[in-house]
Amino acid sequence: MSDTPDPPPVSPDIRSWANAFFAAIGWAERSPEDIAREQENAAAEAAFDAITDFRATRHITDSRGGAGTVSITEVDGQRYIGVNSENFDEADRERARQWEGTLGIPAGRPGSFARQALYHAEAHTLMQIYENTDGEMPAELTLYVDRIACSSCQNTLPIIISAMGIETLTIRLANGRIATVTEEGFVGDWQQ
Repeated sequence: MSDTPDPPPVSPDIRSWANAFFAAIGWAERSPEDIAREQENAAAEAAFDAITDFRATRHITDSRGGAGTVSITEVDGQRYIGVNSENFDEADRERARQWEGTLGIPAGRPGSFARQALYHAEAHTLMQIYENTDGEMPAELTLYVDRIACSSCQNTLPIIISAMGIETLTIRLANGRIATVTEEGFVGDWQQ
């Protein structure tokens, strides 16, 4: 038992005055949900700034010569950046081919739709993380992506994350749109 007396209770008038004062200077009491939302928004802003910086140093293209896709995330303090296959080096191509086998994607035309996702930025980022963490993937992960996920990614990412042991993948776009990917599917109305 401590010899320190309990502090006197704070009167409702003082608490009310203090809350009004802090609100006036921008330090209003915030709920845990507000704080979490502010942290998520700050992380998204930093991620999209990093994508902009990355694009300033590399010309990222797609198979049609347009602007390719970039995705980014951080795991255990390590930043991972994914791009689409037009920007892969040979090690990236080999990594994707290995995952074709791991996922049992058939060779040739029958597997082309599922295979396509392995050569896109989202899967590229995930494959790098998987390799660098020896398969010790976080249960929940957020990817920041600068273009809408294509139909191949929407159909194949649930299979990929399930094989990697990711329970929930959140994909955020710069415009605030969010999709959630679990082994059950891709939830996000992105094709409008």
